[in-house]
Amino acid sequence: MPDQDDLVYWIAWHRSPKMGATRFAHLRRAFPSLKEAWHAPAAHLKQVGFDDNLVAELINHRQQTDINKSWQEIVDLKLNVVTVADDNYPKLLQQINDPPPVLYYRGNWSCLDFP
Repeated sequence: MPDQDDLVYWIAWHRSPKMGATRFAHLRRAFPSLKEAWHAPAAHLKQVGFDDNLVAELINHRQQTDINKSWQEIVDLKLNVVTVADDNYPKLLQQINDPPPVLYYRGNWSCLDFP
């Protein structure tokens, strides 16, 4: 389960263009935290297996993103966040290939455990 400090980076990466579940999983495996991935130089992102164009887009996204503002938008919308690393992530979603790395929700969370 990511701590609050790392959770803002989960949100920021999740909002990155072309950052699907598979690429997100590559980042998680390659770095100790998504915070470290966020601050990684281009060469380290290339080592993850991302091509030059994607790395350039990700770096551009990082430069244009205020992670605290991004987090505040979630708070202002009164959304809850659960990540694939959380113990309470829906069990059925964990069983699919490339589960969504981040889920935003309001209301009754327990209904997501039903088929």
